[in-house]
Amino acid sequence: MIPATIAHYQIVEKLGEGGMGIVWKARDTHLDRFVAIKVLPSEAVDRAGLPRLVHEAKAASALNHPNIIHIYDINNHDGADYIAMEYVAGQPLDRLLGPHGLPRADALKYATQVADALAAAHEAGIVHRDLKPSNIYLVADPASPCGERIKLLDFGIAKSSASTCVTDPGFVLGTPAYMAPEQARGKRRLDGRADIYALGVVMYVMATGALPFTGADTGEILAAHEYCEPVPPIELADITPELSAVIQRCLAKRRSHRYPAMGDLSAALAGIDTRRRRALSPRTVPLPVPRLPAAPVRRPWRLALAVATVIALVIALAVGIAPMAASLEPVP
Repeated sequence: MIPATIAHYQIVEKLGEGGMGIVWKARDTHLDRFVAIKVLPSEAVDRAGLPRLVHEAKAASALNHPNIIHIYDINNHDGADYIAMEYVAGQPLDRLLGPHGLPRADALKYATQVADALAAAHEAGIVHRDLKPSNIYLVADPASPCGERIKLLDFGIAKSSASTCVTDPGFVLGTPAYMAPEQARGKRRLDGRADIYALGVVMYVMATGALPFTGADTGEILAAHEYCEPVPPIELADITPELSAVIQRCLAKRRSHRYPAMGDLSAALAGIDTRRRRALSPRTVPLPVPRLPAAPVRRPWRLALAVATVIALVIALAVGIAPMAASLEPVP
């Protein structure tokens, strides 16, 4: 059923629904403007986690970044927790993705905007924790040089309690296809490198049109994140080695092997020129292999010494055998 109102917000239409709640388009009767209202399911917010949810929503509302959705209000109405946020007329990134992803120039442009927004959030102490194409909106913006702008949704509400455990489908705190290994393992202290991993997955999809890890169920997907190496994106798409390397570093299993901070990733993306022709053929790029201990270095003089030793032994044997052979000849 469509509610007529939620607090002082008059419901207009349903915008979407997912594991983290239902989103409605509504009119703010106090300020006479359209907003998006996300009503959180009771399973997603427990009483112990609500204060943290309020704190993170307040922090997110203070970000004031052009690529981050603005949060106006967080409250409770008739027992339901809701968040009122900026309404944007656009479409999510997942609707723009074709079987081969996006043109590489668009993929790099969108990834750079997302990285800039996440860098600002991380500096404010906020980790998104649920970055995915459906939370990335493309909206028209005449003030932007390219006429469009990325807007990130769901800041401060992806992690709605102190737990990061994976539960039944529909109530996953994070989306399995985009979760960093440490997030899937249930680490309570996630940092910005979890978002770097998720952005790596998003960039992989934008570049290739495919997810780096798939499975028959949630368990298989999370196991793939933990133990499997993705096919290098350069083998699947016409992208530069530089962009492929950036994506692969984002997808490193260990946090310490990824970029130290989102600002470092943003700088790396800014230095990529997508117009340059790819320098390597896809088939020449080897699949990732486990690192092996370095082989001992063979010194040329050692080899020469070994050869000389063998020759000396042969000569010595020859000299010793000759008299012996002579003494064995029959006496005439």
